[in-house]
Amino acid sequence: MRRTLVPTLTLMAAVLPISICSALWRVSNTGDWPKSWPAQLEPLRSQSRTLHHTSYTMYHVPFTDRAQFEAAWPHFLSVATEDAPLTLSRGHDRSRAVDFDAGVVIFTPNTGQLMVFGDKKDAVYPPGAESSIPGGEFLRVGPPWPDEIRDKSGRLPEYVVPDGQKWRPITVQEMRDDLLSAIRSQRARTEIRLIVDGKIVDLNRIQLPANVVDKRFGERPDR
Repeated sequence: MRRTLVPTLTLMAAVLPISICSALWRVSNTGDWPKSWPAQLEPLRSQSRTLHHTSYTMYHVPFTDRAQFEAAWPHFLSVATEDAPLTLSRGHDRSRAVDFDAGVVIFTPNTGQLMVFGDKKDAVYPPGAESSIPGGEFLRVGPPWPDEIRDKSGRLPEYVVPDGQKWRPITVQEMRDDLLSAIRSQRARTEIRLIVDGKIVDLNRIQLPANVVDKRFGERPDR
């Protein structure tokens, strides 16, 4: 499996809602999504790409065959967080680092990642690091997320940020206004961005969830 470290200011400017960050992207030319995802998605790993950042992970899954996409589509929908919006976009969008005509981009939390925040240094550790760092007070990236970050309807926010030893919701605009919060933020829900070409991905042929945001026609992306 080939992995590449991409300097932050090269790739980050294309896909993050902020213009500065203190980390590197790790890019893998395969779909490294969890093995717990539907088995029907397994054959798609080889045509996919993973972009991992300390705030979230993206999976890019391009398609050139309509039947293959339509067979996989219900299984992609099943991994999205309940009530999360589905965003419609066009292909070859530099602001999203998308270089294909049709397919799926999945935004996911860095589940299990451990975070420590302090006055002198912030640190991020992989799952299972507690045993090697005695006395560490960690915040674990969910899910499961604590109920207090949900809104009155029970929906998860898009992003959260540490507040002491707890998570609290944060908006994209707040992240743009506060660099430190942006660096410390974590994606809380799994969302899908559907790259629509009208041929391979034909909206008239597939099921769509109730919450759809259409950004195919020039609206500025908000993340």
